[in-house]
Amino acid sequence: LIPAFLYLVSNNLLYVALSNLSAPVFQVLCQLKLITTAVMSVVLLKRTYSKKQWLCIFILCAGVATVITGEQRQHALRNVSTQSSSSNNENSSSSNNNSDFPNVIEQVDPNRNIFIGLTTVGISCLFSSLAGVYFELILKHKAKAAIAP
Repeated sequence: LIPAFLYLVSNNLLYVALSNLSAPVFQVLCQLKLITTAVMSVVLLKRTYSKKQWLCIFILCAGVATVITGEQRQHALRNVSTQSSSSNNENSSSSNNNSDFPNVIEQVDPNRNIFIGLTTVGISCLFSSLAGVYFELILKHKAKAAIAP
């Protein structure tokens, strides 16, 4: 029952995250589940990983961090460009310009909040990994109880 509830909350948080992040960033951030699952399995299952495995996990962390900083830069650029294009549209009589960049910016949802997206993905990954590791813990304890005389 506990893993099911954690997965329920996790999946609902993913909808909130997706509405606040771009799809590629969302997909990369969902890879945080690998990292949180590894940490949860060490804490709850007393599992050990080799140095090579930890190195791979930290490289994955670096990749996620790179994507997050890139998204923050793009988000800041969109805000600046949207403000400047709206002031340019007020000052100029022609609303049709030759650059495709402002047209792309106008299609981005202004209600997106990167902080909410990052937070909800993080919590979702934490709940999802906790549910998976907890379920594995339950199964291992049941298997030991069934084997023991």
